[in-house]
Amino acid sequence: MVTEVTFDDSFVLAQLRGPALGGRAVSPPTRDPRLVDLCIERCVRLLRKHHGLTGKDIPSRAFLTEQGVLVHGLAILGHILGLHEAFKMVERTIEADWVAHTELVKVKQRYRDHITHPMRVTAIGWWFLHRSGATLLRRLAEYYRRVTETYRQSQNIVCDGHDWEGIVEFAWLATGLLHDYAFPLQYRLQSGLHLQRGLQDTLGLLPKVPACFQGSGAVQRRLAPLAGSWLEAQSLGLEHRIAGLCRSDFSDAHALLGGLHHCLALRRGRLHSLQGLVMQLACRAIITHHDEKGRAIRSDPLALLLVVCDRLQSWERPFLHREAPDANGTRRIRPLIECFKVTLHKEKTGFVAVQHMNHAERKTLRKEPYRWCFKKFSKPNAKVENHLRKQNWLPPITCSGHRCIDPRSFPR
Repeated sequence: MVTEVTFDDSFVLAQLRGPALGGRAVSPPTRDPRLVDLCIERCVRLLRKHHGLTGKDIPSRAFLTEQGVLVHGLAILGHILGLHEAFKMVERTIEADWVAHTELVKVKQRYRDHITHPMRVTAIGWWFLHRSGATLLRRLAEYYRRVTETYRQSQNIVCDGHDWEGIVEFAWLATGLLHDYAFPLQYRLQSGLHLQRGLQDTLGLLPKVPACFQGSGAVQRRLAPLAGSWLEAQSLGLEHRIAGLCRSDFSDAHALLGGLHHCLALRRGRLHSLQGLVMQLACRAIITHHDEKGRAIRSDPLALLLVVCDRLQSWERPFLHREAPDANGTRRIRPLIECFKVTLHKEKTGFVAVQHMNHAERKTLRKEPYRWCFKKFSKPNAKVENHLRKQNWLPPITCSGHRCIDPRSFPR
């Protein structure tokens, strides 16, 4: 029995290698596979540019590992899931990451990486699905087979030779890999609001963002392709959620708009197909994974798995730190890592997750503008523990206590 597992990028590569290279696809490819490889190459070039690497620079081992994580995830998106529409959003995320780091949009907490974060989240969930003889995977397979039966019969959706364990695997891969790739859209919307307020729209030229989301007729037309879908039948209140985005200053808009985008991008009848079903399962989880109220999360095992894995993925997520000005008034900006790895320790009734922190940077992390403190760390993790207490899919995981930080002296 495994009593401890280490979540780091070696773990990620090992977990994703199978689905990335296994060759089992949702459906036969509709495009030349070489086009997917070209898209992957373009994303890698953008990643190099994002890290300031030119053609002559020799990349570090850390960069090559991050590049490998990205390539594995993109291979799954393109070759296994057939989601060619997602590559543009990945490209925009890589391009926008620097803007987000430098805080074009002022947010409540420091921005951390979202380029390879989705791949790392996916790897954790893949491990949970397959641990202990794939018990969780089998349970989810039976659950989703049952709850989608009426929809599948109404739309005459066939499984194309895939068993339900394989379908749930596809759905989780789509869930983990796509859950945060609408962040660039959220930045643009929030930036527009800040500009409008800051300039008081003196020339009357800035777009009237609220009208785009509060005009129910326009929203209904956009959601019309979801009619008769499994996602529509989930009673998530999509129109109400959309109308509320502007009132919340587009906080976590990437979840709702990203989930809807990935479903609505499946045109020409693909929504009511096996691939479309996989995407609906994934997007239901994506749309709800930042819900303040937990009912929509705990009622859907993929959503719960996403929320748990999203919190556990805290290692190697740099943010940019501005040093104090030196004698010449120069400010140095450098990337700073908060956590190097996460270990999951088996106990009698569940697990304890331990974050291994960057103790050498403790003083910097505790100062403005990052202001790391134990309360900020503990509060969102306590929500995850609460979700886990109220469901019967995943084992309990302790992740909010003082013993969840290493070294123990870090919070003091």
